[in-house]
Amino acid sequence: MAFTFELTSTYQDLIDGLDADRTARTGMRWWARAGVAGMGLLWLFGFFVVMARDKPVRPSWLPFVWLLLGGLITWHYIIQPRLAVWSIRRKNVAAQHLKLVFDASGIRATIAGEGEFHRPWRELEVFQVAGKGITFGFEGSPLHWLPNRVFTDTAQRDAFIEYVTQTLEQVADSDTTGS
Repeated sequence: MAFTFELTSTYQDLIDGLDADRTARTGMRWWARAGVAGMGLLWLFGFFVVMARDKPVRPSWLPFVWLLLGGLITWHYIIQPRLAVWSIRRKNVAAQHLKLVFDASGIRATIAGEGEFHRPWRELEVFQVAGKGITFGFEGSPLHWLPNRVFTDTAQRDAFIEYVTQTLEQVADSDTTGS
């Protein structure tokens, strides 16, 4: 059995994939991450308000805890994601035609203007199903994104997920019995 998908990948597809990966890694949806980021900004704001007062704060170390927590949270939940989005926009073309073939030998990708690439199933490290699509990634390469629009319907999407899951289990079984 093989699955073939042709699509035009855009910046938004890559950003959706990044968001799906972040959701899977943290277990937090975008609105929860936004709430935590807001708390970080409030702690930073609190540090600056308290330091601008004429009266000393007791205990004197507390504003620096706010600065540290606010800075770390702001970095992790606001600045790093923005840098990742800017990197996607800087390092990728706005739209790129792809043809992906998932078969017994692995995954073949034909990228317009770039050529053809083949990766065996054994190298697949990440396979995450998300609401808007599927994230997959290989050793030493950035994550890839298969948006839901490439599937004709949910039955095809479910069959594809089942196929990849079974294939990965077979690869894992052959690795344990073969070594």
